[in-house]
Formats: sequence, structure tokens, C-alpha cells
Amino acid sequence: MAKSVHDVAAATEAILDLPARAKLPVDGYRSFFSTSFNGLRLGFVDPAVWRFPPDLWVPSEEAKKQHDAAYHEAREKMQSLGAEVIYPVTLPQPSYEHEETANEFFRDFVKPGTQVHDLASVVEFNKKHAEKCLPKDAPDQSWLVRAVENRPSEAQYRDAFQHMLQVGRDQGLRKVLDEHNLDVVIAPMDSPVCSLSTASGYPISNVPLGRYHLKGQLSRPFGLAALARPEAEGTLIKFMSAFEANFPARVIPEQLLSETRN
Repeated sequence: MAKSVHDVAAATEAILDLPARAKLPVDGYRSFFSTSFNGLRLGFVDPAVWRFPPDLWVPSEEAKKQHDAAYHEAREKMQSLGAEVIYPVTLPQPSYEHEETANEFFRDFVKPGTQVHDLASVVEFNKKHAEKCLPKDAPDQSWLVRAVENRPSEAQYRDAFQHMLQVGRDQGLRKVLDEHNLDVVIAPMDSPVCSLSTASGYPISNVPLGRYHLKGQLSRPFGLAALARPEAEGTLIKFMSAFEANFPARVIPEQLLSETRN
């Protein structure tokens, strides 16, 4: 999380180990800064295909209209500013074994003896404290229940992990990057694209694109995800800096503005 591409570059350098940092140019990631899309070859997925699964969010037709209009406008603007654009490119849709992934997180970050220590105990805790954990505007935890009740064996999980690498990396990002000779693949952030980055091990970044303006709802922001090849963080920095130089700054959410004023 950062407010500018300069912050992203500094933070990314800070988390590199010494051998990786030694591979950078003298000026580090700052040497990749650019105000132009010239020389970048970008592949865009179809936003009508890449949306959040229904378990997470079902956007209204108006939300789809606003999002997709901004997405295509951005694609056309980047092309007009010098980028080579390929549209659409096709990527496999990811899925995952939620319980095992969640339980690995709990093992690493939850203190031993804590009441909520795995996904099953999260489900049970939510049931016992439904008035706070399952409010009227979000009363459903069926996706958590399904994850607990449809538990694969360890062998099935390991097979699925290898399949994930093969599909997400070899048949997914690597394939589309090679087929179209791309530098970056662009997708909506309001989609499971982060899971594809995780499955493949390829780096991902995001930039702010717009906000939903829906009647009776807060104007939630949305953005673009950019994915590149392994160790191509510099390419992502170049893309992000060009985006920052040519697109409007992010709009501060009105709720945050009101809290700041108060």
C-alpha cells in the first residue's frame, strides 16, 4: 500500500534481500520511472469475463457499466499515449482450497491457545456472535461453511497445488506473456486476478482507476491490476509511473474526507 509510485519503489527496494538488490541499477527502481507508455506492450483481459465470483460480490448492471467504461477508456488512452495494446488476452480463472489456505495463515499469525485458530472456529464464532459478525447487510458465511465441509485430503491438496502452478504459471501468465510478447498483463482489481498472481508467483501491482457512483451506496474505489514476469518489478514500476503521470490522481473517499474534517 502506497500513495505514490515513489513510495512503491522505495518500499519494494527495502524488502529485497541483498543479492536481489545488487541486481538493480545504481539508482534502484527509480531508474525505471517514466512519464510515457512508449515501449510498453500491454495485454488487457476482457472485464466482462474477469469479475469477482458471486460469493464475494454481484455487481449491479450500473456498476458493471461504470467499471467497464472506465476500463476501456483507460485501455484506449494508454494506446493513444504510445503503448502497444493487445485486447483481449485470455487467462485461466483461478479457484483455491480456502480452508487449507486460511489455516496456514492461522498457524503463522495466531497465538497458540487462541479461541479462533482455524476456519472451522471462525465459522462457529460468527454463529455465536451473529449480531456483530453477521450483520443484516452481510449475513451470509456460506462460502466459509462450504470450505469447512468440503475438505480435501492432504494428497488432493498437494496435487491441486501442483495443478495450480501448472495452470496459473505455465498455461496462464507465462503462456500469454510469451504468445503476445507482452511486458504487462492488465486486469480489473475487482476480480480474482490476485489469486492468479499467487498461483503463478509472478509480481502484481495496482493503480487507482475510478469509483462507483451508485445510488444509496458509498462510492467504493476500483482499480487496475498489472502483472509482469518474474523479477520484472522494474517493468511494473515503469507502468505505474507512466500511469501516475498521465491519469488523474486518486479521489479521496468521501467518508475518509468527512472523518478527516471532523
